[in-house]
Amino acid sequence: MLSAVSAPALFDVIPDGVHDLVRLRVPIHAARVALLAHAVAPLLRVDPCEAFIAGYVHDIGKVGVPAALLDAPRPLTSVERRVMQDHPVIGAALLAQVWPGCSPAVQGTVRSHHERVNGAGYPVGVCELSPLTALVAAADVWDALRSPRAYRAALSVADAGVAFEAEALPIQVKAAVWRIVREQGW
Repeated sequence: MLSAVSAPALFDVIPDGVHDLVRLRVPIHAARVALLAHAVAPLLRVDPCEAFIAGYVHDIGKVGVPAALLDAPRPLTSVERRVMQDHPVIGAALLAQVWPGCSPAVQGTVRSHHERVNGAGYPVGVCELSPLTALVAAADVWDALRSPRAYRAALSVADAGVAFEAEALPIQVKAAVWRIVREQGW
C-alpha cells in the first residue's frame, strides 16, 4: 500500500522528468512542502503519499515563469503578478503532459493551491478546497513564510504564525499544520 511508504521513499515514485522540472525552479521549497504535507496528512485523514506528491509538484508550473520574476527583490508589478499567477494553470497542464498517470487529485491540487476559502485566491477564485488542496496550500504558505525570499528575510515562528493564521484556509487544516510545526520543530 503506497500510503504507508516513508516520505524519503516517495521521491522514487515520482518520474525523473517531473523531478527535472521541479529542480529547475524551487527544489528545496518543493521538498519541504512535500515533507510537511506528508507529516500533517494523517491528522486530516488525507493520504500521506498523495499529500507528499502534491506538495512536491505544486509549483511545477513555475518553469513557465521567468526566473527574473521569481527572484525579484521587490514587489511585482500588476502585470508581473498576473504572469506569476498563471503558474498553477501552467503546472496542471504540464503535469498532465509529463506524468499522464498522475492522480487527478494531485493535478487538481497543483491547479488550485492558491485558491482560498474566501474566494480571493487564484486562478479561478473558488471558495471550496479539497482537503488535499487545503493541506498543500497551508504547507506552501508555512514554508514560504519561514523561508528567505529575494525581497525579505525568513520570518520568525511567531511572525510567521501571525501571517499564517490570517490566511483564508480551513481552520482545521491550519490547526493540524500548527500541531506538526510545534511537535516537530518546523
